[in-house]
Amino acid sequence: MFGRDLARTVVAALCLGASVAVASPPSAQAKFVDSSLMAAGVAGLPPGGTVRSLALDPSTTGRVLLGTTTGVIFVSQDGGSTWQFFSRVAPHDDWVVSSLVAVPGDSGHWFASLWSWGAPGGGVYESRDGGRSWQPRFEGHAVRALALAASAPRILVAATLDGVYRSQDAGQTWQLISPLHDRELANIESVAIDPADPREIYVGTWHLPWKTVNGGHDWWQMRQGVIDDSDVFSIAVDRQQPATVYLSACSGIYRSDNRGNLFRKIQGIPYTARRTPALVQDPRDPATIYAGTTQGLWVTHNGGAAWERITSPELRINAVLLLPGAAQSERILLGTDFAGVYASNDGGKTFAVSNEGFSNRRVSAVAESPEGRYVAVTGDEAWGGIFFEPANGGAAQQMPPPLANRDVYGLHWSAAGLLAATAEGVYWRRPALPAKRGPHREPVWTLVKTAPHDHVYALASPSQGSPTVYAASQGGLYKSEDGGQSWSLMREAPAPLYQVLALPAAAEADDAWIYVAGDGYVLRSRDQGRHFLPGRLAITGRINQLAWADLGGGRTLELAATSRGLYQSRDQGATWTLSGHGLPAIGIRTVHVQANAIFAAAETVGAVYRSEDGGVHWQTVELPPAVESLAREAPALTLAWPAAEIGSPGGR
Repeated sequence: MFGRDLARTVVAALCLGASVAVASPPSAQAKFVDSSLMAAGVAGLPPGGTVRSLALDPSTTGRVLLGTTTGVIFVSQDGGSTWQFFSRVAPHDDWVVSSLVAVPGDSGHWFASLWSWGAPGGGVYESRDGGRSWQPRFEGHAVRALALAASAPRILVAATLDGVYRSQDAGQTWQLISPLHDRELANIESVAIDPADPREIYVGTWHLPWKTVNGGHDWWQMRQGVIDDSDVFSIAVDRQQPATVYLSACSGIYRSDNRGNLFRKIQGIPYTARRTPALVQDPRDPATIYAGTTQGLWVTHNGGAAWERITSPELRINAVLLLPGAAQSERILLGTDFAGVYASNDGGKTFAVSNEGFSNRRVSAVAESPEGRYVAVTGDEAWGGIFFEPANGGAAQQMPPPLANRDVYGLHWSAAGLLAATAEGVYWRRPALPAKRGPHREPVWTLVKTAPHDHVYALASPSQGSPTVYAASQGGLYKSEDGGQSWSLMREAPAPLYQVLALPAAAEADDAWIYVAGDGYVLRSRDQGRHFLPGRLAITGRINQLAWADLGGGRTLELAATSRGLYQSRDQGATWTLSGHGLPAIGIRTVHVQANAIFAAAETVGAVYRSEDGGVHWQTVELPPAVESLAREAPALTLAWPAAEIGSPGGR
């Protein structure tokens, strides 16, 4: 595992059905992974994904920071042409980087705002080194947007779900400036500060916009001309004429010419494109405004009198960034849902994908073939699906034809073709074959009729390319012996099942061990699922992953990463014990088995543990943020880890 000749030995056995031997502990000088692994992007992941924020570094020409939905930052040094993983802001990987704000005149000084998908958490973080490291300055609040006062750069205003907060000392202390427990002035989604007067603050809620002219002492609702019950996504105050205010809401885009006393709805953008997360004024031409909507990018060159859509309506845009400077005076960057970054070099006349080095994907499954690797990405709608990475090099490309926006939860490759587990059942894609007559015919996906037609959660096989495949589904366990072309239900297995692990059988042997996981339990079978033996793991919690390691001498170690800890069995699942000896009883999200070590990543970011003696003893280990993020987002991926130093084991 420590040399380039073993660069692809890290596996998650759940999807690949493979294992590696765990040998004796290496020396203290063993080499691991350096953060330079990700210098050209997150290696092995398909490019693209969701972008939530973009910000230009005012102190360095062409330097751009990008915020994701997983609490990490990417950086570009060439105006968004190429990207690389840069840093982690959030302590959790379900925190969204909603805003990135550079402090003008103070090189390297940044603020980031965050909120959580799964809990009320979030806050404001500060960086003094250009975004390489971050420190919390305001915690425990879901911050949906952050604004810095142009006329007083020590003043910051945070829009949170529990009110409006302000800092007057560059983020060191914060005060609530909206009424406490006010039901109307809550769920703040957007914020803007008057460019000349920092006491004049505009905020948008999930209901209507509000304003204060005295720093929060008094507030009034800006409802004149705005359709009631309008979620306000963004607000823009004209830099040259502060009396002109634009806001976007679920009911459309509005303009006020008297500081919000009266709004009028701007016509020209269709009702279907009314949701506008990003509203940006061109600093060189105040009459030009870009509206990033859920149906593409729109632009007006006359203050909203007329609008034109200048991208595909398929793009859902979260962020719009205009890059100034003579060489890039017409360059525009777009941050989107699922599709990553789009860029224009001609003022918006044309746009092209600009995702080299950027990936914010969730990989659900991997299948290896002699030609290359198939990678399944979930949650990214038409921009997800299955990607193919050629074995001889080259970037991963989305495979045609797509599976009609279906998320893929498991993959298996055999000589019969490629299998994909979906919520509708198992799809089969035959290998490409030349047509007998006429042009070459591309392969198509076919729903296998004898496979389960409900939700299939995982596929497993005892070895790569094996014709024997198991499917864990809502209806139970299914088995195929012809590479997935036909299936039979294993009636002794319970239902539903969410995971399945298959160990390789000895040559010409019929006693192949398989393990299945349901809602808080793991069962075992020695005869390929025909019968299930006594002995089970049962917990009050969730089974996140099944894996195994070959300990040598015919001995195996079965592992179950659960929300209650890491369980292991040394007797083929007859008994299970909770791992200790340095590994605390906390939720374990993923397990990675290497040639000389086992890695366990807890559900909390930064909590990674390593065992070098087959799971007996564990020690904490520090991984570079890029490596840990990759391991968390793609537990099924075969990671290419070159030899380089990471952190030696040690206590915390």
